[in-house]
Amino acid sequence: MDREGILTKVRIKMDEATPPGVELPFDDFIGPILDECAKEVAQIAPLHLLSPLSMINSSLTRMMDGNIATIGLGIHPYQVGDSITVSGFPTAESYYNGDFIITAITSTSISYPVTPLVVATEWISESGFDVFTNTGLEISVAQNAAGICSAESDIQFATVAGTKIRVQGTLALNSAPGTEPVIFIDNSDIKTLAVGVNDIELVATTSIPLGIATIYRNGATDYTFTGVSITKTTDPIKDYTSGLVTFKTISVNDLTYITKPLNFLRLYEMKFPLWVKPVRETTKPDSDGGKIQDNPYLASGIGRPSVVLKTTRPTGGSLGEYLICGKVTSSSIPTALFVKTPKPEDLPDLLIDSLTWLCSSKVLQISGYGDKAQGAMQQYQLTLTQLAQA
Repeated sequence: MDREGILTKVRIKMDEATPPGVELPFDDFIGPILDECAKEVAQIAPLHLLSPLSMINSSLTRMMDGNIATIGLGIHPYQVGDSITVSGFPTAESYYNGDFIITAITSTSISYPVTPLVVATEWISESGFDVFTNTGLEISVAQNAAGICSAESDIQFATVAGTKIRVQGTLALNSAPGTEPVIFIDNSDIKTLAVGVNDIELVATTSIPLGIATIYRNGATDYTFTGVSITKTTDPIKDYTSGLVTFKTISVNDLTYITKPLNFLRLYEMKFPLWVKPVRETTKPDSDGGKIQDNPYLASGIGRPSVVLKTTRPTGGSLGEYLICGKVTSSSIPTALFVKTPKPEDLPDLLIDSLTWLCSSKVLQISGYGDKAQGAMQQYQLTLTQLAQA
């Protein structure tokens, strides 16, 4: 049900509970109360009535523009500010992997800043040319008998059409007169290298692996290209079934620490592959179940696993809230589902009656109708009992 429909149901309950002619300042404070009631109802409602979100997302799409990586993953649980761990991207795209903080989201994607790949490259000769190759960031090329200078990088980028590569370096011609060489990707986007400092962007037009880059010139002049760096600045959208996004995860001994999602309300299910049963409720650190986790003889095992929600620092540094899962003896991917803090309109229709009774009770209490508020609260509790028995 949409928000306005929910508000209408609350107004109807209020009208039935108050004397004729009494006007309550309903719209002055109903919004925040309704939102808080939605959270309270979802916190205690039967789990099977709620829609969980996964803490782990795979089968991704990825793209990069400048230094901002965008991962497409369909409907997701993430918020701006969430700490995440990204893994599974190949070496050529390793800048997508690591621990990051999300800076932007849409309903189906997340974005975070990365440091694009910078290649310290070796250069190899094309057949028949006299080339002096230096490991690192300098290319020094001499002419051959035909008066042609040429060199080619051995670095390959497995990529798709539209990928952009930034090439930087300083060109010097060792004798004059002469013409500047050119640099290109796959014989498509050809740019001239000017004497002096160069900062060039090349765009790939094919979807095959790319060589970065062939440099050649027709003439009798040697050249050097020093201080060279090659940076991939744009990746177009590409599917990746091996990519994986999770809330930031840290493994210490036989415990796995999962950063608590910012919109976390309650655990729906956590189960690592070796656990004999799933966990569907977090344990508080000051409860009996939480306290025994510090005892190595009584702490959780794969036969009786636990998930403790605790503010701690697993590896030093700043404090954070974590779901501490134990005992975990394998790096296998778990089933990890949680219920997010809902908006009222996100609740299933079966919970709307409970929501509106609870909201009515709180508004009546604030308005000075204590007896009416008590009656509305009893109705709220009755609806929850009926749901639990259904």
